[in-house]
Amino acid sequence: MLIKHGANVNAMDLWQFTPLHEAASKSRVEVCSLLLSQGADPTLLNCHSKSAIDVAPTRELQERLAYEFKGHCLLEAARQADPAKVKKYLVPDVVNFKHPYTGDTPLHCAVNSPYPKRKQVLETLVRKGAHLNEKNKDFLTPLHVAADNSH
Repeated sequence: MLIKHGANVNAMDLWQFTPLHEAASKSRVEVCSLLLSQGADPTLLNCHSKSAIDVAPTRELQERLAYEFKGHCLLEAARQADPAKVKKYLVPDVVNFKHPYTGDTPLHCAVNSPYPKRKQVLETLVRKGAHLNEKNKDFLTPLHVAADNSH
């Protein structure tokens, strides 16, 4: 509710801890996923020069935070139809990253983009192995979304 009404997911307290630092240090996986999906940056450093990834108590959580962050960066780059950012974030393990709440993949985001370079981004994603028939939470493939947008 707070995020929906404009709370800053990267707000820092007196010790430069963000909400993601707090959630990660307490192994609150669902909260971490929510914060990351809303733009939380796990690379921000606290007063001890530790990121949220650094304060996560297990290697598994550290890897999950890094993976989800890369995935959300790729989704946003695809939404913005920014070829340079897509290339920066496009690695094999995130080419088919799915948003945890919408189920959208980078292809869904790219076909839904209003920006002119979406075709270039789509070609890059397909070349790198993006799944063309992956369905989101509404059971729509990227082709359904493209047809709906008359692209």
